[in-house]
Amino acid sequence: MDKTIQKYQWSFLLLLTFLCLGVSTTFFCMRKVPHVDEVWSYMLSNKIESDCPFLFPIAPGAGDKMDNIDNYVQSETASYKAYFHHWHDGLYYKNTLTVQPEDSFSYSNVYHNQTLDVHPPLYYFLLHTICSFFPNQFSWWFAYSINIIFFVGSIPLIFFVAKEIGMRPSHALMASAFWGLTPSGIGEVCFLRMYMMLTFITICITYLQIRLIKEFNVNYAVAIFVLNILGFLTQYCTYIYVFFLTLFYVIYMLYKREIWRGISYGFGVLLSATIAIAVYPTTINHVFLNSYNGSITYSSPKSF
Repeated sequence: MDKTIQKYQWSFLLLLTFLCLGVSTTFFCMRKVPHVDEVWSYMLSNKIESDCPFLFPIAPGAGDKMDNIDNYVQSETASYKAYFHHWHDGLYYKNTLTVQPEDSFSYSNVYHNQTLDVHPPLYYFLLHTICSFFPNQFSWWFAYSINIIFFVGSIPLIFFVAKEIGMRPSHALMASAFWGLTPSGIGEVCFLRMYMMLTFITICITYLQIRLIKEFNVNYAVAIFVLNILGFLTQYCTYIYVFFLTLFYVIYMLYKREIWRGISYGFGVLLSATIAIAVYPTTINHVFLNSYNGSITYSSPKSF
């Protein structure tokens, strides 16, 4: 059985990928009500407004933490307060979710919007790019197309990660199916946020690091370096995941007395994080300082 799967592994993976794609798309089409965060995905990617990318006044960098909106509205700019004092027709709300022709590929605006939110901007750049090709049009399929690309890429990656850690081909194929055909994978691909993209990047990093442990190859190291930067600019959880992967690798290299490889790899990861923060310095505020994410980072479990 395993020899057959090994021989026709790409055929089995292709069939499994189409099956997972069909099942996930069926569930996506059955959805009735979007999550508010999915609406924000489009809003933050496309809304053009100098000081408030949300549909309601909110403290810059506060995300969805609204402790005392009345006092905040009274203390902030007139444009924030004006939202509650003017009628907004359907066109206003459509324009918050779509790209107007004159605002296509306005990445500086996307960057600005994200500085007022709680996430890095890479996913929103991608969504804005797709929406820019369809000005004045809205479709949930724009964001779903991003998820599908990374979903399709993740299925064979899981198969090869499973094989790298010693699973038989049949068991590795089952691992891919278990993720792609269960609520874990289906829920992630149907949720129109950056998490499917995050999953793909972290699986790639994991696979390459396993390969790097088995056989040093500078191409693997360079690819991990680039993927680290992309991951850091996609979701802040990547910093935590990469930290523990790096710690394991460095300790293992020191154990094997390949000290230079361990230290150089650690410095490479540190450099990738430095570059990501230099590209998006708001990271410091979002993670550690006066933001919704920052408050969670230093809060007790009771505050969740």
